[in-house]
Amino acid sequence: MPVEKPHSGKGNALTQLIASLHAELFELQSRDDLGVLGLDRSADEEAVRLAYLELSKRYHPHRFARHRSAEASRLANEIYVCVQTAYGRITGSHRVPGATEKAKPRTVRTRDDLSVSRAAELIDFHQYDAALKLLTQVLEANPDHEDARAWLHLAHARKHKAAGNGPAAAQAYRALLELKPNHAEAQVEAERLDEPAKKSVWSRLLKLGG
Repeated sequence: MPVEKPHSGKGNALTQLIASLHAELFELQSRDDLGVLGLDRSADEEAVRLAYLELSKRYHPHRFARHRSAEASRLANEIYVCVQTAYGRITGSHRVPGATEKAKPRTVRTRDDLSVSRAAELIDFHQYDAALKLLTQVLEANPDHEDARAWLHLAHARKHKAAGNGPAAAQAYRALLELKPNHAEAQVEAERLDEPAKKSVWSRLLKLGG
């Protein structure tokens, strides 16, 4: 991992930001889910929702891109995922005051869908590993969640594509097409990424024929 090299007031501010994020992450990792949101067990649904929204906004990956620091982005993303995961578990398993038994079965599905939505957002910000972690958690709890599996394939595809691994990206896009045959990006990219391999095969055949 590259070492930050502060050389100005801006660099010192970045160093302080990274130190602060390190301390914040360390503290959050020692808390339970409600503690991650800065709440105790007396918190009601509205308090949970507001705390979640405030922390999600504070640590959203997009806010830290301007610092152009891989370490600051990594730490903020870990905190962001920590907040998302805590909120997902709270809304899925913690019975806050006012919750009813009838509402509980819908909450589990909502929790999974929220996690998938967060993962989709992370994918858009190229945070593929964090997205894959969230989607894997959803699928471990609910293996039949088709949208989670589709986004998982897309995350793999884009990650491989970004790394320059065309064949692996094409394979992931094809897996996505098995679930979502009309997925426009997968249709285009699977064929495009397969083209170099096809040309290579034809080239070898022509050489052999010649």
